[in-house]
Amino acid sequence: MTKTNFILLLLPLLALSACQEHTQGTDSPLRLASPDEQAELTFFLTENGSAAYRLQYGEETIIDTSTLGFELKEAPRLQQGLEITGQDSRSVNDQWEMPWGEQRVVTNQYNELAVELQEIPKPKRRFRMVFRLYDDGLGFRYEFPEQEGFTEMVVMDELTQFQ
Repeated sequence: MTKTNFILLLLPLLALSACQEHTQGTDSPLRLASPDEQAELTFFLTENGSAAYRLQYGEETIIDTSTLGFELKEAPRLQQGLEITGQDSRSVNDQWEMPWGEQRVVTNQYNELAVELQEIPKPKRRFRMVFRLYDDGLGFRYEFPEQEGFTEMVVMDELTQFQ
């Protein structure tokens, strides 16, 4: 076998391996560390497909396993039967100037994890959880992209937990 043939046979195997690695990674807990690496957020799906998170600071649990979701008006609850369809992360370290206050220049440093989620059963609604972990705090938000059949919602109850 020539060197060229061997490389051509190896490339599909490498591509297949990379695809399998990415798929397996979305089933595992996703981890995000603070810039100083003292705090760690773990995001995962429970056995029934509920989105959940946990926050540690060193060896101490700050927020124990807590689930996320919404009770909606005239629509099924958005909480269980989810799957992770994608993820992205980034780090930010910049500064901005305040026009007043004790501190003129504010440092904005955090690590961010964005997780794409979709319901497995119909209506297959999609949303995104964006977590920002600072050295001294955690923030997160829900984002709902435009999607067919889900143009508006009325939130009756937020099911976000902080255990």
